[in-house]
Amino acid sequence: MSYTVLKHKQVKTKKPHLCFSCLKRFPENTAMISWSGMYMGDFNSGYTCLTCDEIIALSVKNGIIQTDVVEFGFVNEFLSKETTPEMVLENLKTK
Repeated sequence: MSYTVLKHKQVKTKKPHLCFSCLKRFPENTAMISWSGMYMGDFNSGYTCLTCDEIIALSVKNGIIQTDVVEFGFVNEFLSKETTPEMVLENLKTK
C-alpha cells in the first residue's frame, strides 16, 4: 500500500501544535509543515516542525529510511534527554 500526499506546505500556525515527529509542542505563529494524505483508505493530517521535516528528508537521502512517510514520533525515537532534534539534524548533515 502506498501513501498519497495531498498537502505538504509550510505555514505559520494560528494556534499551538504538536510536532508529529519529535512530539514537541510549538506555540502559535511558528513556521511548521502542514501535511495531509491518504493511507490504506484513511485520511491523515498533522504538523511537523521544520527541523523534523529536514531530518526526514535527509534520512531518505542518506538511505536511513526508504520513504518520507514516517510513524508518529519518528524523530522522538532518536532522542534522549541529552539530544535535541537540532543535534540529530546536524549529525545527518555531516554524513
